[in-house]
Amino acid sequence: MQHFRNEELKQELNDVEKLTEERLDVLLARFLKEFEAGEVEARGWPMHFSAYKVAKAAMNAYSRVLARKHPELRINCAHPGYVKTDLTRHLGLLTPEEGANNVVKVALLPEGDRATGVFFALGQEALFERQTTTIIMLATSSLRLRIKDCCWLLVDVPKEARGKQGS
Repeated sequence: MQHFRNEELKQELNDVEKLTEERLDVLLARFLKEFEAGEVEARGWPMHFSAYKVAKAAMNAYSRVLARKHPELRINCAHPGYVKTDLTRHLGLLTPEEGANNVVKVALLPEGDRATGVFFALGQEALFERQTTTIIMLATSSLRLRIKDCCWLLVDVPKEARGKQGS
């Protein structure tokens, strides 16, 4: 969110108590329209790598909307760290194994840890507002939901609810 210059937009994306999937869709449609019109800077959207940064902010917001909508599930975002990959031109600080370990640490939170709607950076709970790099939306389990044809979301279904979910 630190790359957004429009304060009203920041507030709306951060207000998880009021934000809905439908409103998020409207905001993303607005971004696309303004992006195509060349109005990104004038409207306060992130200027550089706009689509990437808006997509990350939308995933953060969506994870919290889902966590609120489904309190019986554990739905979180995880940042693996600055990993040496093709995307980072292998300039990252962590090996792929170290980055994967940070995500797996969140996916395998202890059974009693009911953290949901949380952002984890390098395996530790962090603030969404400070999130600046790639996120992976996850929790744990075998249930997978397709999200808008752009990514996979792993969702933790508690054992007692699995029979009800058909998993």
